[in-house]
Amino acid sequence: MTIACTLTPDQIAARRRALAGLDVVEARVTGRVAVRRDARNEAALADFVRAEQECCPFFDLSVTADGDLLVLTIAGPPDAEPLIVELVGMMYAGDRPPAADRGLGAV
Repeated sequence: MTIACTLTPDQIAARRRALAGLDVVEARVTGRVAVRRDARNEAALADFVRAEQECCPFFDLSVTADGDLLVLTIAGPPDAEPLIVELVGMMYAGDRPPAADRGLGAV
């Protein structure tokens, strides 16, 4: 399986805009993103997972509820790691980059 995103630059820009509204609490380049649990974020994450599975079928994406958070986990083969890091960065709009540590401790 080829490890490459099939989106055009315009489609990537649209995906960035769609993700910009998420209320991200924590993002880790290891592929874990936590957002506040509400109907808007839940719908946005469901749409994101469906869309990502179409353009990047090599990703394993899941969303789980953890109290008042929704946790998106993005996994894939080792060759997909740079794309996971880029995807997490697209979701993070904070004033510092996503956490780079390899631990997936409590959010």
